[in-house]
Amino acid sequence: MKEVDTNQLLESLAASGWVIERGETHARLNESGNTLCKLQDGIRKLQGQMDASYAGAILAKLFLANPWLASFEIGLNSSMEYDDRGGYFFCCSVTVSDVEALDGVEMPQDLTNSGTINPIVAADYLENILMDHETSLYDAFSGDRDAMEDLSITVCRARVAPMLQNQTLDGREAFAALFPELEWRITGERSGLDSNHAQVVGSSEAVAPAP
Repeated sequence: MKEVDTNQLLESLAASGWVIERGETHARLNESGNTLCKLQDGIRKLQGQMDASYAGAILAKLFLANPWLASFEIGLNSSMEYDDRGGYFFCCSVTVSDVEALDGVEMPQDLTNSGTINPIVAADYLENILMDHETSLYDAFSGDRDAMEDLSITVCRARVAPMLQNQTLDGREAFAALFPELEWRITGERSGLDSNHAQVVGSSEAVAPAP
């Protein structure tokens, strides 16, 4: 891929702005401004793809690091919290539930109870890992913080298992494999759904708004 001179690109857009012609009542973007708007739209689309790729990589890594893990459910709850200066900021929290283990695979003793999985302890273990990525996960599945939605995502090893043997695991491919119903988050193209929200039911499911 040819390297892009970002400084040169930014300099070319430095004149972006609005103009109004004599006799006209509405302002319009100049040529640089039109180019900048198109570039911003493209970057937003690419950022959404990167967010989904990050989520795919993080979730696949959980399966790599925990060979016993079969599936689990993630809950993402969003809110706006007020700060001390009278403003507010986006806040997201993650929960994990319904943790299931693979049959015949040894588990860490501290996650078991009498030789079988302790689902509460296992959920806490996974939750502590995902807490560092909760906002990134929300961005990947929602794409719109202003939507302020609570999301539920079920993640299943079976869908990503074939690629766990690869030397390099691509986050985009992992996300598409885990959530084929949400592949539009990777491709940026969505069709076949008329509503503003998609609810997907299956071994991997999610509730997420359209881009």
